[in-house]
Amino acid sequence: MLHLSDLKKVLLGLPMAIIMNAYCLNKADGSLDITLNQLYLTSFFDVQRQADGSGRLVVTFMSMAGILFFSIICGMEIYKECSTTGVYTLVRVEKRKTWFAKLIARLLEMVLMYSLLYSIVTLVLHLHYTGEKINIHTVPVLFFSVWYLFYMVSVISLVINFASMWKNTMVGCFSGTLVLILMISCSLFFNDIPVIKEYPNLWYLNPINMINLYQNIGIQGYIGYMLYYSVLLFGAIFIVVGMTDKLDVGIFKEQV
Repeated sequence: MLHLSDLKKVLLGLPMAIIMNAYCLNKADGSLDITLNQLYLTSFFDVQRQADGSGRLVVTFMSMAGILFFSIICGMEIYKECSTTGVYTLVRVEKRKTWFAKLIARLLEMVLMYSLLYSIVTLVLHLHYTGEKINIHTVPVLFFSVWYLFYMVSVISLVINFASMWKNTMVGCFSGTLVLILMISCSLFFNDIPVIKEYPNLWYLNPINMINLYQNIGIQGYIGYMLYYSVLLFGAIFIVVGMTDKLDVGIFKEQV
């Protein structure tokens, strides 16, 4: 169950979506040569032209601002809770795994609510901008954007939290940002990476490229990759939660 303070943070998705899509506050001039769904996706991605003239959706640092913004906000949630109640929990509470799993679940709930709000507000702004109406193809695109934001913010915020617990908040923020930079770099400069040039499908192992899966292999194949990404995320969470019993009070040395 989210606390009031959590909901206030989630509501930051409203002004963030407006800032990132400010051009939609005006009406289009009627000469758009792009569909609503295509325009909506460009609020999350940029188009990189290939040698054969085709386009590939890639992520740039600017288009990831909404993800990094909330990742940093959520990146302190578990760390702060552990810093305030960690010593008591490790000494007195027997079910550490349950306690830690609930912290992660609360964080993921915040991220999901933010992803829903950000994606819906972005869609409403684009509906206003284009003057179009929602069609049957808009629903899966909206679903994808929610899933994409949820996945990416979850990954980065968990990295920040765990790294902060391991060292400190500075290391945590640096680690989360570094992971994001590496994923973006691999997405933008994949043509310069020999192993990806030889085996192009490796490009899809980077979750930041999942949008191209949706476009290139259809919904059924995309669902398969979603399961792959989910196994990576929740598998890592399962391992971390399983290690909770081995945590030592020394990890919260700042309190004692």
